[in-house]
Amino acid sequence: MKKCPQCGMDLKGNSCPVCGYSSENNKKELRSFLSKIPKSVFITWCIWSIYTILNIPSIIQQIGIAAGIVMYLFGIILYCGIIWTITNIIRRKKKHIVSNIPHYNNPISPTPETDKKSSVEKVFDNMDGHSFEYYCADILSKNGFQNVKVTQGSGDQGVDILAEKDGIKYGIQCKCYSSDIGNKAVQEAFAGKTYYGCHVAVVLTNRHFTRSAKQLSETNKVLLWDREKLESFIQNIE
Repeated sequence: MKKCPQCGMDLKGNSCPVCGYSSENNKKELRSFLSKIPKSVFITWCIWSIYTILNIPSIIQQIGIAAGIVMYLFGIILYCGIIWTITNIIRRKKKHIVSNIPHYNNPISPTPETDKKSSVEKVFDNMDGHSFEYYCADILSKNGFQNVKVTQGSGDQGVDILAEKDGIKYGIQCKCYSSDIGNKAVQEAFAGKTYYGCHVAVVLTNRHFTRSAKQLSETNKVLLWDREKLESFIQNIE
């Protein structure tokens, strides 16, 4: 089974059901880019080579054998330099295409209106931890998740909710805090994913995440569902 280069999950066909990566889209973009560059360069090289070979006698007569060889070698070096330049352009283009794939773990930067809306206190901001877990479980159930189950209150091994969607098993840790979430929650969710045999680890919160938590989640492939993600789940129901 092929693995997704973005999130490490198993690919279904040419796409990833978790992060949306599509290898076919990348191939099409690269093929389109490649088709525009090398043909004209190759044709120019062929014409120059044929012209040079057909005119070897006159070239030798005019500038001598040594100068003719030097001129021909210079053409080869020039051609290799052009190919090397094109190869580097293609490599940078490929890197640009891959880097522009929306990473599943990077939330869209909130606009001023979104940020202002998110700062308004919601009903879930006043819940205790256990109530928030059941609240989130209900929200997930109404958003198409199946087999949603809240784990035991103590000894949950870093996972508060187990859920499935599209054949993917999620281990979700819920954090209802008054401040942004740090590294510890990411570490616990990652450990809980292994314990419960989940495909994906998630931290779901009514707040946002610190920079270090985001960096760690990139390495551990832990999904970070912040306040905006939670509100989007609620809006889907409404």
